[in-house]
Amino acid sequence: MQAQTLPSRPPFEFLAGEVQIFRPRPVVSTFDWARNNLRIVTGPYKGRLWQPDVLPYAPAVMVAWDAPWLRKLFFVAPSQSGKTTVFYACAFASLYRNPSPVALVMPDQEAVERAFEKKLVKHVEASPALRGRLGSSRYALQKTEIRFRDGGFMQGLWAGSESRISSESYEMLLVDEEDAYSDRIIVGTAEERVTAYTHTHKIARFSKIRGGENEGTIDRDMRAQAQVLLHFEAVCPSCLTRQRMEFERIRVPEGERDPGRILGEKLAWYECANEGCRWKWSDHVRNKALALALEKSRQAYPDPWKALARGEPFLGWVPDRPVDRPTCVGFRLRSWELPFVSLSKVMADWFGAQGDPRKMQLWDNNHAAKPYKAVVQETNEDRIKRLVSPDVEQLTAPAWTVALTLSTDMQMRDLRYSVAAHGVNPDRLAIIDYGTAPDFEALRRLVFESSYRLQGTDTDLHIWRAAVDTGGTTHEGDDESRTMQCYNWLLDQRHDVITGTKGMSRKTPGVYIKPSLIEATSSGKKLKHGLRLHHVDVDAFKAIWFDRLEQSVKRIEGALTQPFEDVVEFHVETDTAYLREVTAEKLVAGKNGKQEWKRFRANHWLDCAVLHLAMVHFQWAPSLRALASHILAARNPAPKVERKKEAVNPYTGGVNVFGGGR
Repeated sequence: MQAQTLPSRPPFEFLAGEVQIFRPRPVVSTFDWARNNLRIVTGPYKGRLWQPDVLPYAPAVMVAWDAPWLRKLFFVAPSQSGKTTVFYACAFASLYRNPSPVALVMPDQEAVERAFEKKLVKHVEASPALRGRLGSSRYALQKTEIRFRDGGFMQGLWAGSESRISSESYEMLLVDEEDAYSDRIIVGTAEERVTAYTHTHKIARFSKIRGGENEGTIDRDMRAQAQVLLHFEAVCPSCLTRQRMEFERIRVPEGERDPGRILGEKLAWYECANEGCRWKWSDHVRNKALALALEKSRQAYPDPWKALARGEPFLGWVPDRPVDRPTCVGFRLRSWELPFVSLSKVMADWFGAQGDPRKMQLWDNNHAAKPYKAVVQETNEDRIKRLVSPDVEQLTAPAWTVALTLSTDMQMRDLRYSVAAHGVNPDRLAIIDYGTAPDFEALRRLVFESSYRLQGTDTDLHIWRAAVDTGGTTHEGDDESRTMQCYNWLLDQRHDVITGTKGMSRKTPGVYIKPSLIEATSSGKKLKHGLRLHHVDVDAFKAIWFDRLEQSVKRIEGALTQPFEDVVEFHVETDTAYLREVTAEKLVAGKNGKQEWKRFRANHWLDCAVLHLAMVHFQWAPSLRALASHILAARNPAPKVERKKEAVNPYTGGVNVFGGGR
């Protein structure tokens, strides 16, 4: 009888979790992993797998991330460019290949929690490759943390969470929108936490640029640290010419400057840089040109790193210098190099920003992907003497005048004022009067009783709108502040004609004028029925004032390439003392790197000039632009046309057969 052989048991067995940990991970690139596993969780492509064709720039970023020798990557691009999703894909693909600690740094705790709730957790739940690796604990998905059972995790950090940062070491660090941080020290603090992973760590810093020169950190650090800077190119589908899409080659029809028409009718195009071609690219052709750049680069240079070492295109990106196996690279992408940003949107925003430094800063940051550089020339009294016009008489409104405004800057013992004439385009103005009022009674007479002759007519114009800056100091020999005196005086005036103003203490982007109703002073004194005030972004209007002065001078010099209608002029009797005051400040870099206005001499009439701009701004309701046609119609009523009397039948007396009259 044959003995039965029992199967031998192995000396030990791996548990299921150990098998998963020790099993070799599939070798897959970030690009391949993303297009097969990452599902979009927001926007028009929600629910779909990530599509590389939508973002031609992305493959190069992912290939750079995968390079074992690369330690740091900078990426500068406008808002809504897809950059955050690309770097989330880089982090998740790395976690899939190799469990490691990952940190995501954002401006504040609220932003971190929102990113985890709205995006990161949903990315994990929508991807079987990631969802299957989640820890079994209910704490795997938290407000600011995601943990996988193989030991990898992603943790959120923010400014103010230094204690949390100092307790961990991270192999991968994602720094999102760092130029939006109130405290940018967090970036340097977070970068210290990768020291333990000297030879394997990855740092990605991706952000839209915000502010002016020396205000942000990403542009400064990228230019200082990156061994090579890359820009994306395009290839003309017609002549196959490689080229960088320069803004100067984006065109609109000759003479067209209306942002609404440019955007609404899609009037902009890009002109090919090849003089023998000069094909006009529509948005659709531009998208083909961007995709063609990636395709041609892949065909011509199969090994992108060898191409980079020779200074040739790196998957559609052109380096500024050849470099072999860099450890730090920088990418810069502008809005017109994105497939979903219309060229007409770029040009509409450009024309809409002309003459407004605040809007120009936003355009530079969000479209050109560069810090705003304020062009502040020495706009002194000698330069703007050219704006003293012999055609503008003192105390006389030019023939083109629609309305007059009077602005007042309050002093310790008196009040400085100036009167400006505004045209159908309210931003065209001429200073026709300025001086000093000894007291509030004199100011009242100026506002309600003075008149200015309209040039070439017998018509007298009165003040349409007046404003007084209510800031002030304690009146000499009086317990009552100058501000309180002004408040009490304003309470007795017609608030539809004259109102008080104050500078904005808290500024909101895009808000230049903010009306309010105050019921008590800062000392607690009640104001009967309340007082209407307009809060004004003084810094913004100063920037506009100096820009218009400069553009007006250039217009006289013939140095402008585009029409300029927001002309500033001064009456023929204007003296040097006045011109010195309206140019009494300069925009300089402050201690924190931010640009700020610095006063070099008395600036009372500059403050008055700022209020003239504010009173005709469209946010001060009702706006002059909206009322201009009604004002002109009331001033020049149409002649009455007498209706011709209809003949009456003498036999019927105008009564028809039905008993009615005609």
